[in-house]
Amino acid sequence: LGAGISGEVIALTVFNDGSGPALYAGGFFTTAGGLTANHIAKWDGASWSPLGAGTSGAVQALAVFGEGSGPALYVGGLFTAAGGVSAKNIAKWDGTSWSPLGAGLGSGGSSHVFALVVFNDGSGPALYAGGWFTTAGSASANHIAKWDGASWSPLGAGRTGAVQALAVFGEGSGAALYAGDWGPDIVSRWRVPVPEVTGHPADLSVSFRDPAVFSLTALSTPGPMTIQWRKDRQRLLEDPPRITGTQTTTLRIDSVVMSDAGRYDAVLTNMCGPTRTRSAILTITCYADCDQSTGVGILDIFDFLCFQNAFVRFEPYADCDGNNVLNIFDFLCFQDAFVSGCP
Repeated sequence: LGAGISGEVIALTVFNDGSGPALYAGGFFTTAGGLTANHIAKWDGASWSPLGAGTSGAVQALAVFGEGSGPALYVGGLFTAAGGVSAKNIAKWDGTSWSPLGAGLGSGGSSHVFALVVFNDGSGPALYAGGWFTTAGSASANHIAKWDGASWSPLGAGRTGAVQALAVFGEGSGAALYAGDWGPDIVSRWRVPVPEVTGHPADLSVSFRDPAVFSLTALSTPGPMTIQWRKDRQRLLEDPPRITGTQTTTLRIDSVVMSDAGRYDAVLTNMCGPTRTRSAILTITCYADCDQSTGVGILDIFDFLCFQNAFVRFEPYADCDGNNVLNIFDFLCFQDAFVSGCP
């Protein structure tokens, strides 16, 4: 890449500072492409350029994170200043200037940042930093900490040794943050203990006026858990005896009608926050095929006559809109179903 870089490269990432995506390199070097570039430089595909005055020491980790004002490049390593501004081992480059992240990370000359990654623990995306440090901002933080865009916070008791690698991975129960470190644990996982869904509701296809039952299984540690079922992302209310269990692990809809078709999920919440099940689709098999005289799913005039006969006999089938009253709106409901055809 041109004349290259004068020393070791430890970190690479792609960032768009507004002029288009470019490759950013950080490490132990003072020139890039023959230009002065203190520990960090940008390659635009044709030439190298520095990022202002760079950093006062080695850059060992790079990540792109947006905290409300648009994405920026976050730089971690072993330095006390970035662009001439005091910054303890971590700083932000917005494309034109440097700024610190609060009081930074670490308090001594041996403090390092080795790894950066963006992770959403359920409260929104945040920047996570790992390395060799015991303070983050003004808080105690053993080798790993979270920056939410305004302040630093620790991750529980942290790690026993320096965190050298971070990654986000979802293994079926939701994404978690994984850390590789020096010490007896080597690799460990961090998750905010919101409820863990162990069994998601399944899609259902039921006949008109048959029951539909959705269920889930979940674990909650710590504390109790509340459940709220939703239809098409709108909160479901109890309507006994037809709709029950809207705040339990089992939702039951007796005698389904056409308006019950849709997507169902549940929001589970404990003291650490909410999580959500996958959506399950409820399909009502062809309501308008009243008599099935010409075969299942084939609609004709005899289906209209079948519905009319059910209506005059006050049969439950004729209550198309499910309001327990037979009137002209049930005819209109049936007409709409007929025009829609069979799935």
